[in-house]
Amino acid sequence: MRSKITAAIVVAAVILCLSHFWAYGEEARGSITLGSVRLVLGMPEKAVIAALTPEYDVVNVGGTGYLWHVQGKHGPPFEVYGSLRFQDGKLIVVQKSWGPENQQKGFELARNLYLALEQLPKDTLSACNIELTQVEDTMNESKYIGLICGDKRVMVAISRIVGGPFAPREAASIDEVLK
Repeated sequence: MRSKITAAIVVAAVILCLSHFWAYGEEARGSITLGSVRLVLGMPEKAVIAALTPEYDVVNVGGTGYLWHVQGKHGPPFEVYGSLRFQDGKLIVVQKSWGPENQQKGFELARNLYLALEQLPKDTLSACNIELTQVEDTMNESKYIGLICGDKRVMVAISRIVGGPFAPREAASIDEVLK
């Protein structure tokens, strides 16, 4: 009898611990975090808005699928941190903005990245790989993103020189490579 009660308590504890994952399909879908709020597709609309409102203003901007902006509480100007879309009371799209704050520089970077990616062979885009590399030493911190499609690749690099005669200095590059 005692072992049945213990087993029932263990099963109940496991179900309670895993109910969040089962409820929203987290193991299959992933998540996006806005501030301290982890969002998973399928979450109820009211729960999402209630979780975000302590940190953000969540503004319904309308449109198909009920589009909402997640923006800073202090403004104007209001910084938009992301957007949400709901359908039938459930979260169906989460978008998180990673910036940049300087839109002119951001436009230039995004445009150049698009132009570089456009050079990749269209027939191999479905078979591309992504490589992330990080190199750090006493003088330099560098991070690289490689999108490799057959013998062509697009390399995005960011470097921060932290020591030596050129410090401090930051640099970024986008390169098309045939290898």
